[in-house]
Amino acid sequence: LLKALGFEPPALSLEQLRAYDHSGELITGENIALSFASGFVSGAAIERPVMNKTLFQHMVHTAANLVPPDWKTRFTSTIVSGVDVFHLEEDVNSTTPIAWWSLGGSAPVMAVRLAAEGAEVSIAARLSARQRSHLPTCIQSLTAPPAFGLPPVPEEDIHLIMEYDAGERWGNLVAPRANR
Repeated sequence: LLKALGFEPPALSLEQLRAYDHSGELITGENIALSFASGFVSGAAIERPVMNKTLFQHMVHTAANLVPPDWKTRFTSTIVSGVDVFHLEEDVNSTTPIAWWSLGGSAPVMAVRLAAEGAEVSIAARLSARQRSHLPTCIQSLTAPPAFGLPPVPEEDIHLIMEYDAGERWGNLVAPRANR
């Protein structure tokens, strides 16, 4: 994703990257690259909100364009499928990035998992129309009637998760261990 966005690793020493203070806001591509690089060289997980809505929407759109065409119309649960399912037909020598949509939130993830195990599942959760449309057909989605007076379902909560393997390179930086 970083390559597709044109984000370059910062030209800082490993010591400077490892000492990076993550308390600042992520507003620019440079902020994002620096924060990611800091975790990448340490093999550390980092979770940060991007405060620039326009930039974040651009990142989501760019990431969505990395999703292979046969995965664009469905969600999957990483709990059920695991990452390995995405490597079944992947050429291990390929440098093409792999991306996918993952249906998140505890309720839908548990519902998909239970359905995969053969359970009859009904889910009562506040899901967007898009999320409901991508649930497996064996899951019955229950919604509150308008009389409940609930506000509309908010914009989808999107998390961009960038995973990397041990030894993976980003520019001249090398990840010492796998993480996300």
